[in-house]
Amino acid sequence: MPTRDMKKYENKNNMVKDLEQQIKKRKKYSWRRTYNDDADVDFINESNSKFNKILERFYGEHTAEIKQNLERGTPF
Repeated sequence: MPTRDMKKYENKNNMVKDLEQQIKKRKKYSWRRTYNDDADVDFINESNSKFNKILERFYGEHTAEIKQNLERGTPF
């Protein structure tokens, strides 16, 4: 007949095994964002890239004309 301590030990082992399986599964199915080489580079690092995407989402429609003028080299 198993004692109380043996059950606790078995429960701990089962939990450890389960956690190890979860870690293996997460490593196996990790998802990376794809990087588009053809996209315009308007950032200096990854953090700046995220910041620029946020700005573009909120102010993109208001600044599209200014951005086009700067790319063409024409004055405002």
